[in-house]
Amino acid sequence: MNKALTGLFALTLSAAVMAQPGGGQRGGMMQELDLTQEQLEQMKVIRENGGSREEMHAVLTPEQQARAAELRKASGERRAKRVDKLKVELGLSDEQAQQMRDIFEAGGSRDDIRAVMTQEQQAQFDQMRKSHKGGGGKLR
Repeated sequence: MNKALTGLFALTLSAAVMAQPGGGQRGGMMQELDLTQEQLEQMKVIRENGGSREEMHAVLTPEQQARAAELRKASGERRAKRVDKLKVELGLSDEQAQQMRDIFEAGGSRDDIRAVMTQEQQAQFDQMRKSHKGGGGKLR
């Protein structure tokens, strides 16, 4: 249930970003789901009112729900690959890498990820992010 709630939360945030002028970087999922303006507005209202997962889910058509599940799964696989890359580049232990996977799965923040690292690893991570910014890197 936590996984589904996290996925819908991410979907909600993406919907809010897409509802704003300019779209935003995470527009891919919203474009993939082909949400109508009405759906975007409904999701925004539900989110603002602290609505339930079921209410958010009800906004999507059955086809959109299935596609959203596929996209979330693919996103999770990409995140797992990122953790594998960080494990090598930062010298993370198996335990640190697993903690990061768990954090990603739960929808944790970059600060949560950084908390798993030593100060040296954090500095390396920050440098990696800085060098990848603007270059299409995915080390956010």
